[in-house]
Amino acid sequence: MTVLGRQTKPLAMLLAGFLLWAGAFLLIYFTQATGCRLGWQEKEMFGVLSLQRGSLVAVYLLACALHLGLIYAFGQSEAQAERAFTHQTGRALAFAALAASLFCFAGIFWLTAC
Repeated sequence: MTVLGRQTKPLAMLLAGFLLWAGAFLLIYFTQATGCRLGWQEKEMFGVLSLQRGSLVAVYLLACALHLGLIYAFGQSEAQAERAFTHQTGRALAFAALAASLFCFAGIFWLTAC
Protein backbone atom coordinates (compact mmCIF):
# COMPACT_ATOMS: atom_id res chain seq x y z
CA MET A 1 0.00 0.00 0.00
CA THR A 2 1.29 3.47 -0.81
CA VAL A 3 1.77 6.29 1.63
CA LEU A 4 -1.20 8.10 0.11
CA GLY A 5 -3.35 4.99 0.61
CA ARG A 6 -2.42 4.87 4.29
CA GLN A 7 -3.40 8.49 4.74
CA THR A 8 -6.72 8.37 2.91
CA LYS A 9 -8.09 5.07 4.23
CA PRO A 10 -8.88 6.38 7.75
CA LEU A 11 -10.60 9.42 6.26
CA ALA A 12 -12.62 7.19 3.92
CA MET A 13 -13.63 5.02 6.87
CA LEU A 14 -14.85 8.07 8.78
CA LEU A 15 -16.81 9.41 5.81
CA ALA A 16 -18.22 6.11 4.52
CA GLY A 17 -21.50 6.15 6.47
CA PHE A 18 -22.55 9.63 5.44
CA LEU A 19 -21.30 9.18 1.89
CA LEU A 20 -23.61 6.17 1.75
CA TRP A 21 -26.41 8.34 3.18
CA ALA A 22 -25.77 10.98 0.50
CA GLY A 23 -25.83 8.34 -2.23
CA ALA A 24 -29.10 6.93 -0.89
CA PHE A 25 -30.54 10.45 -0.76
CA LEU A 26 -29.68 11.01 -4.41
CA LEU A 27 -31.02 7.60 -5.45
CA ILE A 28 -34.31 8.04 -3.57
CA TYR A 29 -34.97 11.45 -5.07
CA PHE A 30 -33.85 10.30 -8.52
CA THR A 31 -36.32 7.41 -8.25
CA GLN A 32 -39.05 9.74 -7.03
CA ALA A 33 -38.51 12.25 -9.83
CA THR A 34 -38.28 9.57 -12.50
CA GLY A 35 -41.39 7.83 -11.19
CA CYS A 36 -43.37 11.06 -11.15
CA ARG A 37 -42.30 11.87 -14.70
CA LEU A 38 -43.21 8.39 -15.97
CA GLY A 39 -46.49 8.17 -14.03
CA TRP A 40 -45.49 5.27 -11.78
CA GLN A 41 -47.92 6.48 -9.10
CA GLU A 42 -50.78 5.42 -11.42
CA LYS A 43 -49.51 1.85 -11.86
CA GLU A 44 -50.55 -0.53 -9.10
CA MET A 45 -48.31 -3.43 -8.12
CA PHE A 46 -50.06 -5.12 -5.19
CA GLY A 47 -53.46 -3.73 -4.26
CA VAL A 48 -52.94 -0.15 -3.14
CA LEU A 49 -49.13 -0.27 -3.50
CA SER A 50 -48.11 1.66 -6.60
CA LEU A 51 -44.97 1.09 -8.63
CA GLN A 52 -43.74 4.46 -7.36
CA ARG A 53 -44.14 3.58 -3.68
CA GLY A 54 -42.78 0.07 -4.21
CA SER A 55 -39.62 1.32 -5.90
CA LEU A 56 -39.07 3.95 -3.20
CA VAL A 57 -39.50 1.36 -0.44
CA ALA A 58 -37.09 -0.98 -2.25
CA VAL A 59 -34.43 1.75 -2.44
CA TYR A 60 -35.03 2.61 1.24
CA LEU A 61 -34.58 -1.02 2.30
CA LEU A 62 -31.49 -1.37 0.11
CA ALA A 63 -29.95 1.72 1.71
CA CYS A 64 -30.67 0.40 5.20
CA ALA A 65 -29.15 -2.98 4.30
CA LEU A 66 -26.01 -1.29 2.97
CA HIS A 67 -25.74 0.75 6.18
CA LEU A 68 -26.02 -2.43 8.25
CA GLY A 69 -23.38 -4.09 6.07
CA LEU A 70 -21.04 -1.16 6.62
CA ILE A 71 -21.57 -1.33 10.37
CA TYR A 72 -20.90 -5.06 10.30
CA ALA A 73 -17.73 -4.56 8.24
CA PHE A 74 -16.38 -2.01 10.71
CA GLY A 75 -17.10 -4.35 13.61
CA GLN A 76 -15.20 -7.21 11.99
CA SER A 77 -11.94 -5.45 11.19
CA GLU A 78 -10.60 -4.03 14.44
CA ALA A 79 -7.20 -5.71 14.23
CA GLN A 80 -4.56 -3.26 15.45
CA ALA A 81 -4.71 -0.86 18.37
CA GLU A 82 -3.67 2.12 16.22
CA ARG A 83 -6.62 1.47 13.89
CA ALA A 84 -9.08 0.75 16.69
CA PHE A 85 -9.96 4.41 17.13
CA THR A 86 -10.67 4.84 13.42
CA HIS A 87 -12.76 1.67 13.31
CA GLN A 88 -14.74 2.57 16.43
CA THR A 89 -15.32 6.13 15.25
CA GLY A 90 -16.18 4.99 11.73
CA ARG A 91 -18.64 2.45 13.16
CA ALA A 92 -20.23 5.08 15.42
CA LEU A 93 -20.59 7.43 12.44
CA ALA A 94 -22.05 4.58 10.39
CA PHE A 95 -24.66 4.06 13.14
CA ALA A 96 -25.40 7.81 13.04
CA ALA A 97 -25.79 7.65 9.25
CA LEU A 98 -28.17 4.68 9.61
CA ALA A 99 -30.23 6.66 12.12
CA ALA A 100 -30.25 9.63 9.72
CA SER A 101 -31.44 7.37 6.90
CA LEU A 102 -34.17 5.80 9.00
CA PHE A 103 -35.41 9.24 10.07
CA CYS A 104 -34.95 11.27 6.88
CA PHE A 105 -36.22 8.71 4.39
CA ALA A 106 -39.13 7.34 6.44
CA GLY A 107 -41.46 9.85 4.79
CA ILE A 108 -41.70 7.63 1.74
CA PHE A 109 -44.12 5.44 3.69
CA TRP A 110 -46.81 8.07 4.26
CA LEU A 111 -46.12 11.12 2.07
CA THR A 112 -47.62 11.38 -1.40
CA ALA A 113 -45.39 10.36 -4.29
CA CYS A 114 -45.64 13.45 -6.52
